[in-house]
Amino acid sequence: MKWPWKKKDIVAGTIEAPRVSDVVIVSVPRMKEPALSMPLEETKQLSQEGTLLSRVELVENMHDIDYSAEFLWRYFNEMGEIINIGKDKSYDGEFKGSPEMKTASDGSLYPIKAVFEVKVSDSTYKVCFDSSRLRDGLEAKIDCPKERLEELRALFATARRDFVHVEKQYKHYGSLKKLYDFIKDKGTDVKLSSTNNHSVPKMIVMDEQGLLPIDANISTFIDGIKYVFTFSKGYGELSVTVESPMDKVEYIDKLLDQMTIKESEDGKKEIRTLDFSVSVENYGWDMIKGLDCVKDELFQYIEGPMRNPALFERLRLPMPKGILFHGPPGNGKTTLAKILANTTDSSFYCVSPKDINSRYVGGTEDNWGRLFDYARKDSKKGRSVIIFIDELDGFFTNRDDMDKYTRISFGQFCQEMDGFSDTKNVLILAATNKLDILDEALLRPGRFTKKIYIGNPDDAGRKDIFGLYLANRPLMGDIGMDDLMSKTGDFSSAKIEELCNSAMYCALTRFSRQNKVEIVDITTEMADDIRIGQSDFNTAMENMKEPQK
Repeated sequence: MKWPWKKKDIVAGTIEAPRVSDVVIVSVPRMKEPALSMPLEETKQLSQEGTLLSRVELVENMHDIDYSAEFLWRYFNEMGEIINIGKDKSYDGEFKGSPEMKTASDGSLYPIKAVFEVKVSDSTYKVCFDSSRLRDGLEAKIDCPKERLEELRALFATARRDFVHVEKQYKHYGSLKKLYDFIKDKGTDVKLSSTNNHSVPKMIVMDEQGLLPIDANISTFIDGIKYVFTFSKGYGELSVTVESPMDKVEYIDKLLDQMTIKESEDGKKEIRTLDFSVSVENYGWDMIKGLDCVKDELFQYIEGPMRNPALFERLRLPMPKGILFHGPPGNGKTTLAKILANTTDSSFYCVSPKDINSRYVGGTEDNWGRLFDYARKDSKKGRSVIIFIDELDGFFTNRDDMDKYTRISFGQFCQEMDGFSDTKNVLILAATNKLDILDEALLRPGRFTKKIYIGNPDDAGRKDIFGLYLANRPLMGDIGMDDLMSKTGDFSSAKIEELCNSAMYCALTRFSRQNKVEIVDITTEMADDIRIGQSDFNTAMENMKEPQK
């Protein structure tokens, strides 16, 4: 540890505390001047060789026990001579007991609970260190000659080492995990303690990454300097407050910035879960075939009101607050939601049960709160917002089948939904394959009032879907579309896509066998001769059949 004083400065009484500039400090604790144990006019009059001397006792509460105790101890050893020391003093002034000592980073010892006398030049100082009176702090008392008062005030100012608080907000648990890993890796003597909010530190499990404190104080030493990190969590944000020495604020400010997990570029349309983003800027209506009636409904109830709100407001045609997509899987419910996110230029939040459901009590409710808080913030900025909840039946079924914790999160979800009833630019979309098992409270007016069925495509729809997935693929002239249509009457859009892809693989395998060439050796020029035929569709259909039980 380097000490910022020189002997001539101390004697002259010109010690100044280190300064920090050009940093943003969120809050600075107010520090009191060192206290006098009695008014100067009432100080003890002591006789020394016939000369009356006034003495005064200074008392100071030091926040950083280790820094302050080591600093003062080194100062007195450097500038003078320790002539008596003990743990405390008896009523008759005798030193008794052994002082309580700690080991410094260089291996030397310094006291944290002791009384001692030190002679500096022609003056005697009576010093008391007491670490038992303050939590994580040091009470320092010095009885000194009156003429040394200003010199010791300056000494205390340096030894006190003022602390400040630096605060940072994050959106993702990953940022907290990154910071916590840094603390465990770089810090020494890491200790967790509870905040005022809980009797014990609150932790969550980060999948395979271990435990993460989300409401706790973490004290540690980094490069010999003590810091206290406070992790806390509220709806929509995670907060870290660091208690740092003033001369280390710039270092802490940069450290907290480095922990931020960056969002995507401003203005980029994206689909966001609670922890990551997926771009949807390439999604458009040309990606959907066979759902013309559904497209018309979505334009009527969503795209129209969002893109021309003035017209619909004038006609008093409100946009539904909740719309439920239901029907068999594989027919584009999620794709439709992504298209709407892009075409309406909306903030788009997408969640499924794995994003929201938590194994810990209260965790699911917290996640719902964060999701809807994100939407509120975007709405207040004037942006339209779409929340898409995939697999709604994976969250809530009939209340008779819910356990007590699911009922609690169900109640919060309904309250959150009702909270957007007067908000014009927020829409909640949901998708389910099991409409019949949902609780009726979800389907009441004001929640998922509008239900849109998205079923398997009809003949015309399947023909359009085949055209979509066979476009730009080489075909033989023997393909019978009527035969394909008759064999795929119960196919979903996703199953038709799978059939077309499988037929292409069958054509590739057939070409490889006929030409006695390994697939890995087929060149792009040779690929021009690979064409899908009726036999490839027949093979693909056989491969897709469910095995007999």
